[in-house]
Amino acid sequence: MYPGGGQDDLYVLAGQPLGMPPLAHWGLRVLAAVIDGAISYVPNRVVYYALGRGNVGSLWGATVSLIIAVSLWYAVGTTGRTPGKRAVGIRLLREADGSVLGVGRAGGRGFLHLLDAICCGIGYLWPLWDGKRQTFADKIVHSVVVKA
Repeated sequence: MYPGGGQDDLYVLAGQPLGMPPLAHWGLRVLAAVIDGAISYVPNRVVYYALGRGNVGSLWGATVSLIIAVSLWYAVGTTGRTPGKRAVGIRLLREADGSVLGVGRAGGRGFLHLLDAICCGIGYLWPLWDGKRQTFADKIVHSVVVKA
């Protein structure tokens, strides 16, 4: 703690990186994920049903979902935001300096969310008690989600 105390000391104790906006709470992260999930799910289902509910519809639906996932990774890598994050007012940034992640690191984080899903999704719940409110994927790529 710095001499004199103050708000900065509270952020250090809570795991808040200095100079960063306040960390986003878990509920905002979940709401952003639901919005982004709907952005991917709805077009997938439209394509699936439009092309017949067989292999062709499944293949094209999966292709649409992959394109949307890559575009979301690109958005979060270049701006720190997806449409869902923008709607709830949060951003994903590098923990060290508060800059955007970059497309490669954002894509890696997206892939690493598989680790968060292991063991009944405990990694997705980890921000509830973690000092920096990070999932396992956030810890690996050194990212934090902050209020924008």
